[in-house]
Amino acid sequence: MYNTILTIIASHGITDMIIGYNTYDLWFSYLFYYSICNMLNIEILKYLFFLFSTIHFSFDLGFKYAVLFTILVPYAIYKYYNVKRAINYMLLYLVCIHVPLHYKRLHHRLIENPKFSGLILGFTHLIFSNVINFYGNENIFNNLNDFEKKTIIGIILAHIEYTLDN
Repeated sequence: MYNTILTIIASHGITDMIIGYNTYDLWFSYLFYYSICNMLNIEILKYLFFLFSTIHFSFDLGFKYAVLFTILVPYAIYKYYNVKRAINYMLLYLVCIHVPLHYKRLHHRLIENPKFSGLILGFTHLIFSNVINFYGNENIFNNLNDFEKKTIIGIILAHIEYTLDN
């Protein structure tokens, strides 16, 4: 179940490639954030990640509630319970609210070429499912080295920045 949830969440970002595969902005954004993130300290990236996530989730919830959902609630759960519960809470939000809203917002663009969209989404699900199985799905982020963590954060930040304009 955990593998399926992570695969659904991770795969939704591929919609950037489906919509903007032939645009300069997409590739520049991904290259820029990949480069910047691999130059910065992982601790700084954690703060950038929370800031960008708050902005990204504000499209789902509004800014005030995005701050609550992204920073305050997970922190309270972490402080009073444990990290795993805080992560599970955010995963539940992502899979039940954020990802469906993301697909709803982009539906009109994804159906412009439904076979291409379906093929890319299906292939991405297959790849992510295998990658998550390879790394171990319970604490996947803890099993990564700093370069891998920075690369993933760079991809996520690029996805967030790219979706601001699209």
